[in-house]
This record gives sequence, structure tokens and C-alpha cells, in this order.
Amino acid sequence: MKRFLWLIRRELWEHRAFIYVPLIAGALMVTVSVLFSAEIIAALELAHDKITTLSEEERAAISSALIGQFAVAIALFMSFVVLMYLLDCLHAERVDRSILFWKSLPVSDASTVLSKLAMAMVVAPSIVLASALIFGLLQMIVLTVDFAAAGLSPWEYLWGPSPFLATIAFLVYAVVVQALWHFPLFAWLLLVSAFAKRGVFLWAVLPPVAVIWLEKVIFDSHWFADQIAERIIGVFPLAFDIGGGGHQIVFSDEDTEIELTARLSELINPGPFLTSPGLWIGLVVGALLIAAAIWVRRYRDESI
Repeated sequence: MKRFLWLIRRELWEHRAFIYVPLIAGALMVTVSVLFSAEIIAALELAHDKITTLSEEERAAISSALIGQFAVAIALFMSFVVLMYLLDCLHAERVDRSILFWKSLPVSDASTVLSKLAMAMVVAPSIVLASALIFGLLQMIVLTVDFAAAGLSPWEYLWGPSPFLATIAFLVYAVVVQALWHFPLFAWLLLVSAFAKRGVFLWAVLPPVAVIWLEKVIFDSHWFADQIAERIIGVFPLAFDIGGGGHQIVFSDEDTEIELTARLSELINPGPFLTSPGLWIGLVVGALLIAAAIWVRRYRDESI
């Protein structure tokens, strides 16, 4: 276990983007809030009468959204980091010949590949979660000053109705289900990284595109394309009760309408997700792809 944790630390040392990207993204969002504090205060003063009539559920919905927006924004940036990392992590060690050094150590190929998988499935989501909570709280502190300056009680309208524990539960659930659902995609990228001599991105994209094209030409169908799309975004209707029985809050004016959930935990719906054949088939396929990546790293010629 200690050896595996050491491998994780090694990945963090070599790929600092896992730390820097969420810090920069979160800091920029908070900085923007600080720079536009005058405008925010003016908007709060203008909407003073409407804010004072909000119910507790409506205030809770706004508070949840404030933290949730950080999770979404940071996760989008981190998704790009994870994609680039998985495509490069096993390929780069052959390019710079560092694989010869690492293979001379008493570290198995399985441990090495699994440590890189853990970076994508465990470490990156954990960093996103921690960053969202930290910068979300900083945003709340900035807004506390804005609310007070606008003559509104921060505790009554911001902190009091804020369902922090429910929001944290939702974010933890979200990162877990997405990691499990995207596992076969992570495994495929690791296999490509272990196998490709060059043009890693093309190797990752062209085979699926070729299968989609051949299926269309031969059978005039799009089953494989649907499966890929389902694997990328299909987790949301399965794992979350979007628009379901939760208490939906609608904010509207003449031009726009925004629908929020009073407590994000109300969206948690693990039943359909855990009973979905797609989840378990994906886990099996991902395990086979990881086994193939370990085999390729073990027996592939280190020359590139």
C-alpha cells in the first residue's frame, strides 16, 4: 500500500497540472467576483425587495448553486487535464526512456498502470471536490461582504439556508458515479498510451471513428456511435433524478427562466444507475482494457 501511495505521489510530482489547474480556475472565479463586487452590490440593492420575499427553499437553491458552479467549472478544466494525462502518461515514459529506470525498480507493471488509473478515477475527482468546496466557501465570504454592503443580512439570506452537507453529499456522489461510468473510457486511453508509438490522440480517436463509419456503410445503423455517446453523457439521466420528484424552484422574469433544486441531495438517485447493465458491462470492458494495457507495458519493446 505504501508503495502504491508513493506511485501516486510520483504522478503528482510529475504532473503538477492536477494541482495548478483547479487552483487557477477557482482563483479566477473568486477574483472575478471580487472585481465585480460593485456591480453585484448594485444588483442586490436593485433586487432588494424581491430577495426579501424569497422563501427558505429558494434561498437554499441559490446557495447550493453557488458552490455547485465551482464544481462544474473546475471539473470541465480538469477533464481536459485528465484526457491529456491518460494519453501521455504511458507513452511519455517510452519517449524519454524513463521506463527503463522505472522497470529497474521493484514496482510491477500492474501497480504502475493502476496508479495512473487511480489518478484519473480517484485523485482528480478528489481534487475537484476539495477545490470546489474551498473556492465555493471563499465565494460565499465575498458575497457575505456584498450582501452586508447592500443592506441584506448575510446569515438570513446566504449562510442560514445554505445546505452545505447536502451539497457535499451530492458532489461526492457525482464524482463517484462519473468515475465508475467513465472507467472504460479511461482504460481505453491508457491502452492507447501504452501501445501507440506516435500520434497517440489519433490512435485514440480513429479506431472508434472507423468502426462508426464501417457500421454506417455496411449496416446503415449507428449503434456503436450511440454507445459512445451514452458512455460520455448517459450517466446523468441514470444517476440523477433530474426534473423528478425533488423540490424544483423556478426563478423567472420577462426574458429568462432558471430552474434550481432546493437541495442538490434531492437529485441523488442511485437505483437506476446501480441496476443499469451499462454500468456493469462497462466495468468488465474497462477491466479487460486495463489488463491489456498492463500486458502491453510489460512486453512491449521500449524503443519508440
